[in-house]
Amino acid sequence: MIILGYDPGVKNQGFSIVKYSSNGIEVFRQETLVAKKESSFFKILDDTYEKVGLLLDIYKVDLVAIEKPVFSTAFGADLNRVLGVFLYAVGELPIHYFSPNEIKRQVTGNGKASKDEVEYFVSKISGCSDFASNHAADATACALCYLSQLGESYGSNVTSA
Repeated sequence: MIILGYDPGVKNQGFSIVKYSSNGIEVFRQETLVAKKESSFFKILDDTYEKVGLLLDIYKVDLVAIEKPVFSTAFGADLNRVLGVFLYAVGELPIHYFSPNEIKRQVTGNGKASKDEVEYFVSKISGCSDFASNHAADATACALCYLSQLGESYGSNVTSA
């Protein structure tokens, strides 16, 4: 099973491709799409669509796991538009949404874990220790959250922080 994990944002978006098989968990790719200061909003939308298309072309993604966005008044409408473009790009793939607290609880055991704690546990679980950003780590955590809800075991390589 190949999962596209997504941490939505306007200026920074996290993407992760996670494979789960009988051999365990493997992070194929994780990255952050960073909007340049001079980028127009339409460029951000275009870049989002192109990035998702590229990932879907390269990897045979089975489903998508998305962190439910936390809306602020400053970026709420724009974040909705970015998320809409992302959803349009993934087409008819199954989509699963997880709240930030749900992801933290599933990955660390603590729904109020810090970003550093999340990244620590994601690294331990996935074996990927060099994340492009905390957004890429969060996208990976989304995919791991989905696997956790399936009841899949991460193995014995997880230790407390």
